[in-house]
Amino acid sequence: MAKKLSREGHRQRIRNSYIEAGMSGMQPHNILELLLTYAIPRRDVKETAYALLNSFDNDLGKVFSADINELESVNGIGENAAVLIRLFGELPEFIEKSEKKNKAVINDYVSAKEYAKTAFAGCTDEEYKIICTNNSSKVISCDTLNFKKDKIGNVNPLEIIERMLRRQSATAILVHIKPHGNYLPDSFDNELILAANDALVPLGMVINDFLIVGKDGTLSMSNDIRYMRYFNN
Repeated sequence: MAKKLSREGHRQRIRNSYIEAGMSGMQPHNILELLLTYAIPRRDVKETAYALLNSFDNDLGKVFSADINELESVNGIGENAAVLIRLFGELPEFIEKSEKKNKAVINDYVSAKEYAKTAFAGCTDEEYKIICTNNSSKVISCDTLNFKKDKIGNVNPLEIIERMLRRQSATAILVHIKPHGNYLPDSFDNELILAANDALVPLGMVINDFLIVGKDGTLSMSNDIRYMRYFNN
């Protein structure tokens, strides 16, 4: 009589298959099985993997592009498994966008506004960011600044200096995201750019632009005659 293979051993065999050959050496149902083992412990997930494929025309791409409610409608798929599958499906696009964002070149106000249009689309909270660039105007990083608006006359640019030093960046662009407001700078923005460049220029660093991203568009302060004086260092 043949010895029955344990399901725990089966899970390990699937993992080993991935470790040795990657996804290219696996069948679609095995890929789903492997993923489900991390969301559904101590249960045979082979039938669940097949159920997923059958529910989406045996198309692995459709499984990973399905929304959470659609996934949860499949027998054996709970919230944990649905979230993991959806997360797995969204990762490639997220990584691609991140790579594009950090490979961008910002060498004028047009490219700065285009970058902002892509990078900050969908932002729902008011916040400040700093885009650090290198000597070739290539984006090194885009970080959120932690400081909050304070009373006028009490702007501290130390966090901006710290971020630029950490990224080894001599130039940067500030961004004020105002998803529920207009794209004009307020008094705090005006004082912030003045204080920042006053502190940075002696260190050989400079803020090249300050973008105000409002609900109706984006303003480049360095390209607006009303604010150009803030950047004549």
